[in-house]
Amino acid sequence: MKIYNANVFLNKSFIRGGIEFDAGIIAAGPQITDGDLDAQGMYLIPGLIDIHTHAAVGVDASDGIAEDFPKMGRYYAAGGVTSWCPTTMTLKEPELTKALRAIRSYKRPADGAKIAGGKSGRSVFKLCEARRTECGKSACAGCRDVSSFE
Repeated sequence: MKIYNANVFLNKSFIRGGIEFDAGIIAAGPQITDGDLDAQGMYLIPGLIDIHTHAAVGVDASDGIAEDFPKMGRYYAAGGVTSWCPTTMTLKEPELTKALRAIRSYKRPADGAKIAGGKSGRSVFKLCEARRTECGKSACAGCRDVSSFE
């Protein structure tokens, strides 16, 4: 696929040109002057990352309803966000455990953004399977890093 006639963000600035890609980027720059899609001067930027989000489209990360997370993933992808980090409120252990399990169970829809990790308060969390709660240790036999979702 080639997108041309775009303002492409490349090397910390915008240049007029295009991008060719398949499973990854093949080429980008001013040399791409024709192709499959004329961007008509629109801006072409890398996917955005939302590093702190509590809720969107009627879904709250703290509620721990796993079936609702794809709605958020699709919402973010529609706006150019390719990765996001659900963030919980300060919760009691049972509610936090439910929320963390729901976040960890996220299955990225084909048209949705990826979960890149999660946050509880100000720290990236790990879910301790042994204690079934957020343990705060950097590693132990029971911990699973929630950043390895897929």
